[in-house]
Amino acid sequence: MTDKLQRWTEITSAVFAAVLLLMTILAIPAGGRHPYEVITGIVCSLFCLLPALFFCKKIMRLPLWFTAIIEAAIFMHGYGVLLLQYDLLVHYDTITHTLSSFVITVCVFFSLLCVEHYGNYTGLKFTPGWTAMLVFVIMMSFGGYWEAFEYVVDAGTGTMMQYSPFDTVRDMLSNALGSILASTFMYFYLKHHDNEAVVRSFALCFRLERLLTWNDRKDNPD
Repeated sequence: MTDKLQRWTEITSAVFAAVLLLMTILAIPAGGRHPYEVITGIVCSLFCLLPALFFCKKIMRLPLWFTAIIEAAIFMHGYGVLLLQYDLLVHYDTITHTLSSFVITVCVFFSLLCVEHYGNYTGLKFTPGWTAMLVFVIMMSFGGYWEAFEYVVDAGTGTMMQYSPFDTVRDMLSNALGSILASTFMYFYLKHHDNEAVVRSFALCFRLERLLTWNDRKDNPD
């Protein structure tokens, strides 16, 4: 099962990365391209390889369903920038923001589960309901900081990631929608999966485990 998961992870990552890199190469001779667009294509193609790299280097093992969603979110952003879909399609930005927010929310969920499992914090227990509420608040804060980051980038580089105040508000609402969908999904997911079993399925490498157990080492310096 592990070999099959690794093979599909590698195939999925390689296909998405190759397509994005090809689109980036083809976009360069077209001319009139902002360096941001080309850099985005290259960075997105590299990010598509991360799940496979984590698996091959035995850093961690992500569920295949989550890997597929990550690849889709990265690909859609790169595709939208390279082929100007953000400008041509009215709701494309809404879709990508919602999907990206969904992915990041699930990442936060999984991160909290790992902290709970390895951190050895007395009395810390991430129940599905409490965790869903906490993660939603975290993601709303993150969405606000992200919009501020886009504004700074636009002001410093001349890009047009934020077209208007309406675009900013729509992005924040999309982020909220993605977070709500992910929180609802993870609520029911954790209802039917044991937290410890989920964390064990990640097969974190020794260094990550040691990083997450810093509180235990502090209490037991020997």
